[in-house]
Amino acid sequence: MYRCPSLTVAVAAAARYVASAAAPSNSSSSSSTHLAPQQQQQQQGAVVSLPLAGGYFLLNPDGDLQATQETFQGWLQQQLGLQGVAGSRPSPAQLATALQQHRLFLYFGHGGGEQYVPLASLKRLERCAGGLLMGCSSGRLRQMGLYEPSGAIWGYLLAGCPAAVANLWDVTDRDIDRFAQAVLKHKKHNVGTLLRSCTAFGVKEVCLVGPSRQYNAFGSHGADAHVQMRHFKDIETCCSYLKDTAGCRILGVEIDASAQPVQRHPFNGNTAFMLGNEGTGLSERQMRLCDGYVYIPQHGQGTASLNVTVAASIILHQFAIWAAYPERQRDGAKFVVDPRPQRTSVRGEVPLSPEELAEMRQQRRGRVGAAAGDGVEGLAGCGVQEDGEEWLRQAGVLDSLM
Repeated sequence: MYRCPSLTVAVAAAARYVASAAAPSNSSSSSSTHLAPQQQQQQQGAVVSLPLAGGYFLLNPDGDLQATQETFQGWLQQQLGLQGVAGSRPSPAQLATALQQHRLFLYFGHGGGEQYVPLASLKRLERCAGGLLMGCSSGRLRQMGLYEPSGAIWGYLLAGCPAAVANLWDVTDRDIDRFAQAVLKHKKHNVGTLLRSCTAFGVKEVCLVGPSRQYNAFGSHGADAHVQMRHFKDIETCCSYLKDTAGCRILGVEIDASAQPVQRHPFNGNTAFMLGNEGTGLSERQMRLCDGYVYIPQHGQGTASLNVTVAASIILHQFAIWAAYPERQRDGAKFVVDPRPQRTSVRGEVPLSPEELAEMRQQRRGRVGAAAGDGVEGLAGCGVQEDGEEWLRQAGVLDSLM
């Protein structure tokens, strides 16, 4: 007996069956239908692609995962512009409506979210968004004796969820947050190959915006060690630094009516280029912070836009030509590379800026002073100078205070 996941799936399956039965055959001796290569691929094995744009999130609904909420809320709302609820429980009707109206559902909480919409109601939805369920055992099925297994993931799939990513067992919220960041924020090649292009075309500094200092350096081939990087938690602070401190004019890379072709070199000094999402481009929030726009003209009909690292490479090359940067010395078929500088942080993580280091040291001094005031033996009067800081770290005291 075939079990149909939902009414929507049943209607779609019936429509496909009727269409295939009514389609004329290509041969009088055969009833087989010749499919296009893309249709054949879909028939053999489907690959579900669910864009982040237009998704819905439910973040820390019980209010006891503050670190998770601080990590993701600003990024989900401000960087991606997603709708959702953070720090409070939605009503069952509100969540059911969101699951039916959005293509992607991102859940960060306990379990699989079944405590906010009953499983019986979930299974009866006419359609359901694809799910990223970042809760403990969100994908676990529980045995029910003679009856079929039960679990939140089963309810989503029966409602017509096209794909879901869930946890099969209990893990800590820190591990789940780290995994979710890796899934959502790091495209495998983009950041690493972008840093490689930045070193090739003489970029002075790369600014990374978001809640995490970490990035995927895959594809950089060691070039990330040669690029100065700076991290900001929000785009407004980043742009304020670029304009007020670095003295840059910010140009957005976007196909816009006011954008100028990059080959015309519409530059007039220090310039920072803002890159948008590969699928949706610059957000309205990003565009409001730009002083102008440039775009790359295309001459073929096969693609609507370029990969973000490809586009950035073309833009940076054109700027290097305009700025008349001297060409790097060559050695045979390669360019000469400087010795790799010593890293000040782990690979794949933006190092702390001098201002952040100074603030951290000030906080350490305050904590050590507070600990001394509370009677911590051996700390009173020693302070946290450069040499004392190293001694405290070796003694294991400083790390415990941090």
